[in-house]
Amino acid sequence: AGVAKALSMPDYYTAKFNNGLKVIGTKTDEIPTVTLQFSIQGGHQLSAANPEKAGISSLTAALMNEDTENYTAEEFSSELDKLGSSISVGSGTDETVVYVQSLTKNLDETLKLLEERMIKPKFAQDDFDRLKKQQLEGIANQSTQPTAIANNVYSKLLYGEDNFKAIPSSGTTETVSNISLDDVKKFYQN
Repeated sequence: AGVAKALSMPDYYTAKFNNGLKVIGTKTDEIPTVTLQFSIQGGHQLSAANPEKAGISSLTAALMNEDTENYTAEEFSSELDKLGSSISVGSGTDETVVYVQSLTKNLDETLKLLEERMIKPKFAQDDFDRLKKQQLEGIANQSTQPTAIANNVYSKLLYGEDNFKAIPSSGTTETVSNISLDDVKKFYQN
């Protein structure tokens, strides 16, 4: 195999805005693109105060990838395609992550769409019903996957049966069934 090549890490910079936002960045001129990743504290851990609604952060993030007040999901996707950009929202254990990729020349237009996605989600009932059903189907499917079963058992052994950390971030059939569209709207506002 030969001698392992030394890993070359790019130089990075840090900054902090007046509003407290912390930035870590790097620059390369290889291709004319910009990639942004925003990490917002919270995610699954935010639902610890209301464990009977576990899975709400995943459902909220999924809904934020759907219709906005001014665009259907299809129109929004079409606008991003025209710009050669992408925007996605996801939820993890400790954070909600927003991922943006854009051609450098189209960054301003992409950021306008990002603002639309983040500030003006529509939270339509039909999208909610469809995504909730998908999340419940995903949870049911996990019960057939050895790795998912092992992870769930491990979490229960590690944290204890009644500890919130033992609940998967996607929730359980019972907890996701308890979530209403109003719950999602309230979670988003909080």
